Amino acid sequence: MSNTFAIDTILDLIEKNPHISDLHLSAGEVVSYRINGEIAREKTAGIVSDESMELVIRHLLQKDPQRFDNYLGEKDVDFAYVSHA
Repeated sequence: MSNTFAIDTILDLIEKNPHISDLHLSAGEVVSYRINGEIAREKTAGIVSDESMELVIRHLLQKDPQRFDNYLGEKDVDFAYVSHA
């Protein structure tokens, strides 16, 4: 298992499997997601570092800087994201 987080790996996996939902990212942990109602851990994507987590959240919340600031204080955020790819 890699010690660095590969966001492309997990996004490719999600794109190829319509049964995957609810992506879970936690700093210091491997990526997990819901597939057919069950939580699965994706060890091949590596461990999410604090820095990677902040970069992903910063990008996803770029249009809502106040919410990003709240994330920095609380280290927790929950939201929906729809890909238009």
